[in-house]
This record gives sequence, C-alpha cells and structure tokens, in this order.
Amino acid sequence: SLFNFRSKLRNLKLNGKIKIMKCKQKENLKDCPCTYPGCPRKGICCECIKHHRDKEELPACYFSNEAEKTYDRSIEMFIKSVNRK
Repeated sequence: SLFNFRSKLRNLKLNGKIKIMKCKQKENLKDCPCTYPGCPRKGICCECIKHHRDKEELPACYFSNEAEKTYDRSIEMFIKSVNRK
C-alpha cells in the first residue's frame, strides 16, 4: 500500500537530486516514548513530527514520561512540564 511504501522510504533533496532514504522504524521503536495506543506513526519520526507540527503540538519524545502519559502534546503542557523540574 502507499502508506507502507511511504513508511519505508523517504525522499530527500540533496543538491537538486532525489535520494531515497530507508526509514529506520525498527531502530526508532527502541527509543520511542509514545504510549498512545494504536499510533500509526510510532517509530516513524518524520511522520510523527509532521503530524504534531500540523496540529501545533510537540511529539512524545519532547515530554517527560509523566507528562507524556497525559497525551496532551500542546506547547503549553511542554512548558508546564519543563517548569516543574
């Protein structure tokens, strides 16, 4: 499917040329702190960042474990969680 293809390959423009880059989803999963059930972007960092940026949010990897579990990805929550430290 198109989703699987996009998940595995990313296009990068380098010096005006397109270079195909494989997604390192399996490697990324080891460090992905997202606990949102059924997240289709888990381990696909570029799609996760785009998804949250489009919603004016930050991805789970910006939050402490405690703050991440609230699923509140707002910038306001990020500021609150950083100020609590």
